[in-house]
Amino acid sequence: MLAQLKLPRRLLASLGGAGGAAVLQVLAFALTSRALGPEAFGVLSVIFATSILFSSLGAMGADLTIVRTVSRGTATFSKAWGHVLSVTALAFPVAWLAAVALGYVSLSAFDLSIPFWLIAAAIAGEMLIGRAVSSGSAVYVAHEMMVHASVLEFVVVALRAIAAVLVFYIWGVTDLSVWLGVISVQAVLTAVAVAVIVSRRFGVPQMGIIRSDLGFGVLLMLNLFMQMAQSNLDKILLGQMVPARDVGIYSAGTRLQLLGNMGNLWVARMYHPGYFKSALESPGALQSYMRACVPVTLLVGLISAAVMAALAFALPLLVGEGFDGVTEVGLVIALVPPFAALQIPAADALTALDRQRLRTQVYFAALVFMVVAIWAGVSALGMIGAAWALVLTAIGTAVALWMLFLKLVPDAP
Repeated sequence: MLAQLKLPRRLLASLGGAGGAAVLQVLAFALTSRALGPEAFGVLSVIFATSILFSSLGAMGADLTIVRTVSRGTATFSKAWGHVLSVTALAFPVAWLAAVALGYVSLSAFDLSIPFWLIAAAIAGEMLIGRAVSSGSAVYVAHEMMVHASVLEFVVVALRAIAAVLVFYIWGVTDLSVWLGVISVQAVLTAVAVAVIVSRRFGVPQMGIIRSDLGFGVLLMLNLFMQMAQSNLDKILLGQMVPARDVGIYSAGTRLQLLGNMGNLWVARMYHPGYFKSALESPGALQSYMRACVPVTLLVGLISAAVMAALAFALPLLVGEGFDGVTEVGLVIALVPPFAALQIPAADALTALDRQRLRTQVYFAALVFMVVAIWAGVSALGMIGAAWALVLTAIGTAVALWMLFLKLVPDAP
């Protein structure tokens, strides 16, 4: 059964690049937090959280449909790639304006001396680079070139880490305004480069919209939006309840999610096309494939949790002075990856069964629960309460997704 998963060489090669990207992200985070300090880092975290949250809306899920389109051969790559770029061109400005509005409201609680146009530019850049990396990686995954997708993300993260070294430690600047300007320019240049590379490698896009992919893409987008909300809305909400300094400490502790998310993301991408192919055979084949994926997926989640827990004790050394309580936040957040990993097989199986609407409903309910849990947790326990809210949300989401799948496919051998 495991043979159909093409283990272990392909998985290890893909995870190698993904792991390297995660390490570089942690490095860039450490450099940034040490240079800016907890208060400015808290402001930056709210900006990043807003950007990541709305970036998923910037393509209306068009980039996420390309895996299914290419796997099933329902359209040529040029048409599928043109669909991604066309929908993004229409949706991105609207999503950016919404992100800027939320950013303005979220940051109004802080005493800022940064021009808001610079914050708006940073949000645009982060949203754009998020869509570019997502689209580029999806193209490689659709062609079952997992290692290439891993290399793409590694290079993008490496460029950001290099920028942090140049600005904070060679240039010697510790001003948040300067850093926002740098990442705005770097993000736009990187996004353009990714689009050019993909077009040259696989074919020039044939601009236009594939109407049959719109509805499916919107459902995928809503899922991604709600998943991103589970990892980013906490910081936005926290900014309305505690000072910027506490937001910075909490954000530093939860930054270890980069490792857990990266491992889970790459296992999901590795097996994602197989769910569609096995679903075309029979419900039994889908369940067999799904169960074959579970051990490896869960193992990666457990390894991520162990690494995150170990690194939580090193966080004070990484982030520098002033981040009191960061280890406690990191230890709680380390409980999330195994439950997030258990969500992946059931969620992808629902998608393969064309029951994306049910998956969306689960994530919507989880998002509502998380918002309530954060408000209750912070009121009772302070910033550590927000971390426990994320753990409870991950557990509840995994349980709900598995119950739905088993109900839909109860008798498969």
